[in-house]
Amino acid sequence: MNTTTNSIDNPFSKIRADDFTPKEINEYWINYNQDYRFLSPNEFLPKYILGGRGCGKTHLLRYFSYPLQTIRRGEISSIISDDMYLGIYIKFNGLNSRRFQGKSVDDEQWVSVFEFYFELYLCDVLLNIIKKIFLENISGEYSQTEFVKDIAAKFYENVFQKEDVQSIDNFLEALSNIRKKIDIEIVNVAFSRKLNSSSMKILFSPGELLFGIPSLLNKNISLLKNLKYIYILDEYEKLFNWQKVFINTLVWEKKSPCTFWIGARKYGFTTIDTKTKEKMKHGADYQKIDLDDIFQNNEKLYKKFANQLYEDRLKKFYTNDLTPEHIGKNFSDKLEMYTEDKIINELRNRKGNKEKEYQHIKELRKNIEKGIRDGIVEEIIDIDSSMESLVMDTDDNPLEQKYKICLLYSEWANWGSKNSKVHERTKKLKVNIDDIIQYVNQQYSLHNDGQKTEIQNIKEKYKFDLLAQLTNENNIKNTCYSGIDEFIDISWGNPRMFLMILKLIIDNAHLLGEKPMDEGSKISLEAQFKGVFETGKSFYQEIEILSDDGKNLYKSLNSLSDIFRIYRFSDKLTETSVCSFNFGMESISSKAKDFINLAYNHSLIIEVKKRKQKHSGREEKTYQLNKILAPIWNLPFSRRGVADLNEEMIEAIFDPEKHKTFESKYLEMKSRFMAPSFGKSKNNNTYIQPLFTD
Repeated sequence: MNTTTNSIDNPFSKIRADDFTPKEINEYWINYNQDYRFLSPNEFLPKYILGGRGCGKTHLLRYFSYPLQTIRRGEISSIISDDMYLGIYIKFNGLNSRRFQGKSVDDEQWVSVFEFYFELYLCDVLLNIIKKIFLENISGEYSQTEFVKDIAAKFYENVFQKEDVQSIDNFLEALSNIRKKIDIEIVNVAFSRKLNSSSMKILFSPGELLFGIPSLLNKNISLLKNLKYIYILDEYEKLFNWQKVFINTLVWEKKSPCTFWIGARKYGFTTIDTKTKEKMKHGADYQKIDLDDIFQNNEKLYKKFANQLYEDRLKKFYTNDLTPEHIGKNFSDKLEMYTEDKIINELRNRKGNKEKEYQHIKELRKNIEKGIRDGIVEEIIDIDSSMESLVMDTDDNPLEQKYKICLLYSEWANWGSKNSKVHERTKKLKVNIDDIIQYVNQQYSLHNDGQKTEIQNIKEKYKFDLLAQLTNENNIKNTCYSGIDEFIDISWGNPRMFLMILKLIIDNAHLLGEKPMDEGSKISLEAQFKGVFETGKSFYQEIEILSDDGKNLYKSLNSLSDIFRIYRFSDKLTETSVCSFNFGMESISSKAKDFINLAYNHSLIIEVKKRKQKHSGREEKTYQLNKILAPIWNLPFSRRGVADLNEEMIEAIFDPEKHKTFESKYLEMKSRFMAPSFGKSKNNNTYIQPLFTD
């Protein structure tokens, strides 16, 4: 089997659609659109295509653009007959729209200048495509000169020389000169503090060229009678709100044969207003398509897409005759598999070399001793003997010991209550640790005999949380984030994050001295962990929010992760794999709602469920921390348990004005989960008021 590779040492080195040539956009295209038909050039209803960073939006939009049509169809006559549309693609960042503001110039002047300049800019792209129609001699009797003169007639006054209206190229040069004059004025307005009216004169009404040019063509060239023109405008989020209102107005007032596809980050779709004071109506005036929702709500579709995505990359990398599926499997087999034995063996080796006790035994000992000092726990005659009794039948397996300690803490927290299996409430309120150890040992023995006990329940529910505790306590990387299926899952519908994980894994494998792309090689868990962790960190650090809002959102996200860490790393485990939260919508402030929406629109949290409580009728929403962020805080990414947070805690997390209250509420909440008190006061053994709903 020939497995020679090409000259590139990482098949996943390119991950951004902006970095791809038109040929690469076409080669890397995976037609998941056919499963949904959400983007159909046959429809005239405008689309707003939304998604988070790396959702594949730009790749999707570029695929339908004219340069890609020429790759697939060749001559423009074939595009006209087979596709029956032209995709006119631009990115708003090419306009540098931030130039059109301030500098002591009246806002209304900037609005007029931007609208005029935008149409000139877009028509430049359109006319460069249209001239191919005339060059291929499919325009019939309608000549370039007639066409250009018809366009010039749409201007308020004649600003063109005779030679300007002889050909499309000449006309384009004349339009370019008009734009250059505007560019010069914009650059120099910082010094002049005014716009020169002769250079900035508005020469046609908004939409006159965008809709007028296609209408002229379809009216005068019979082969174009049914041709559609799709203005594909990407990076709408780069615009000011007033600029978005202008674009919305064009969308709202569109005229056949033209329509619009607008691409935007989810957080950038901020208004449905138009200049007419009318608001666009979803379903009637436009369709909103959320690419994140499509993949996040269909795991089967995304898994199929992601597998093909990385298999196609590998197929281009290797020079053998294997199918992409076989190549993908060969690569997947390179990835070292995670098992808990690796963590267990590392801890055994550490203990054997340096330590008398595992860290979890040391912490248990400290908690017991503090409980005795605080008057919560009864005196123990020989604490060393008690500890030995607890671990003696675990074969020095730290995970098995954690199972037993988990049950011990559960009984400790329930001591004196009806939930206790060892001691219901009597006059004797102090916790008897030896009694609890005896019960735990009994349960463990019954479990080893094959009987269903509390130990079995703990193993089924909390195994991965307890492994995470072991890694956290001992400063070990939790390398459970490994393997292709895990990478697909953790990227959660985001193709760029999936590719970035693979790219960084290969890069880190090289740095570790591995040969990840050689035949028969292995990619270590260390390289895999670093790839996943660095991808999550990159996603977290690239939040595109300026000023205090960005700082406050980081604060909210860190506070939320602190709450999730209580559930995973506390002594008393009450929920398993907590990485989501819910809350009542009606009771929280508008400020907290705004920051929850901000986190949602930047894909930091994902809405997973909306419901109403049966008894109270309370409207609730459930959000999950984006899975790609889980490795940063050693959190789970598979949703099982849910943190049911009350109004006070939600406000402390998400309302910047109440951030200062978070620490006290966090410590109060954490105390309910931690030995020795488990939220009980020292005096009356009653629980502190909870800060989340039960």
